[in-house]
Amino acid sequence: MALRTLVEAINDAMRCEMAADDRVILLGEDIGRDGGVFRVTEGLQAVYGPQRVLDTRWPSQVLRAWPLAWRLLACDQ
Repeated sequence: MALRTLVEAINDAMRCEMAADDRVILLGEDIGRDGGVFRVTEGLQAVYGPQRVLDTRWPSQVLRAWPLAWRLLACDQ
């Protein structure tokens, strides 16, 4: 098994989940094109597009409420 950093492992896990399920999206501040401050999402927007890796300027309270709103509105069907 190859050694990798925590950031690489998280990126690989997100990449696997996004490949397995088209409903998986990422929302966050500055996570898009440049991959965020720690480069955890680096390369994901290039592969999955800006529709699934969204750069937001929303406050963290909105981001925490998003999954509940998504479910209540049945957007995942």
